[in-house]
Amino acid sequence: MSDYNPYQASSVPGLAGTGANPGGGISPTVISHLSRTKPWVQFLGILGMIISGLILLAALFAMVGGASAGNVLFRGAAGVPPAAAMMVLGVVYLLIGAVYFFISFKLFGYGSGIGSLRYSGQIEHLELALDRQRSVWKSIGILMVIMMVVWVLGVIAMLVFATRMAGEASRSFPPPISTPSAPE
Repeated sequence: MSDYNPYQASSVPGLAGTGANPGGGISPTVISHLSRTKPWVQFLGILGMIISGLILLAALFAMVGGASAGNVLFRGAAGVPPAAAMMVLGVVYLLIGAVYFFISFKLFGYGSGIGSLRYSGQIEHLELALDRQRSVWKSIGILMVIMMVVWVLGVIAMLVFATRMAGEASRSFPPPISTPSAPE
């Protein structure tokens, strides 16, 4: 059983009345520094969740609106029906929104871990907060590697597409008209 008492007065300077009890060798400065990042971490987590919700709404509008009105109002370019293009765009938005929500949720959890540390001052809560921070950065790192691969594949696809289009364009032009040469 732990000796933690949430009603005990804080011994951390600047955190009076929060119940923080720095035990286990945690410096009050460490707790203070992490506590000062908590509002920003949670603000960004909440903001990210709101943005991901808006992205998910945009995805639904793209899929529903594109499917219902796309083929009636617009003609597709390059043989792709607009409804299909809007559905693909909607799926891409769904993926982006899910990724934003995932990272934002992890970021909010990191802020909650900081809050637990602030109120308890226990080494276990510091370890929890740092593990959640590690998880946030690991997720962002993995996503960045995926993004770099997607960018490289996208550039290659655009080069292939541009090369094919240039080849088709050169075949569609009529041959140059030759002018008769003047007699000598």
